[in-house]
Amino acid sequence: MSLGLVHSKSFEGRACPKCSGETENLFCACILQILNQKSCSYAVRTFKPGAVIAMEGYKAPFFGSIITGVAAQEISLADGRVQGVSLLRPPDVIGNHLQETSKYSVTALSNLEIFCVSSELFDSLLRELPELRLRFLNMKLGDLERARNWLTVLGRRSSTERLAYLIVRVAQKIGFDASLPGTNELRVNLPITRERIGSFLGMSTETVSREFTHLERAGILSARNSRVITIFNYRRLEIAAGIDDDGGTIH
Repeated sequence: MSLGLVHSKSFEGRACPKCSGETENLFCACILQILNQKSCSYAVRTFKPGAVIAMEGYKAPFFGSIITGVAAQEISLADGRVQGVSLLRPPDVIGNHLQETSKYSVTALSNLEIFCVSSELFDSLLRELPELRLRFLNMKLGDLERARNWLTVLGRRSSTERLAYLIVRVAQKIGFDASLPGTNELRVNLPITRERIGSFLGMSTETVSREFTHLERAGILSARNSRVITIFNYRRLEIAAGIDDDGGTIH
């Protein structure tokens, strides 16, 4: 498990409505100001791809909110297999201030920056600051809604639909590269290998490769590069994933 490198530069946080701007970040500029006024200890830590940030069954090293980058949250099954649970990106949190040990392992998939405080400090901040408490509640409600959608995908979708859904959601999380000049094509740099895609979808690596080929033959995307996907028609990809015009899952 890596504790990461501590930034030497200061972290100012991002604006929130109270700071005269909108934000999704858990720790905004006004929260940082309160931390500094109280002389509370915090740090911005950096992690390289492949670094294990938290280990299942071990004490979480900190409570953190992702600033930049993507991480995988995974859990071990009784038979030794690993099940992907979620892809974490800003402003997702790592750690649980109410639990002594981590229920999941978290691994950096890209260069990662995390704003870190102790679990004890975060618990006291939640009790003292209603704006932080409300922001955290909204984040957790969003997580719950995404988890419900994911259960529907895993339980009621074909292999092709599951893969298409994952590609759409990953693209929404990390964003698209610029459209290719003169076309409507979009590029997505996947932060995960096909093996890891299989762990998220409950499929073997061979099945993942076969379903990529299926989507390619349908003229929806190209995945010749294992990490870079070119999407020819994003709406067709959404339809293949069972996503309606409003972005919800078709039941």
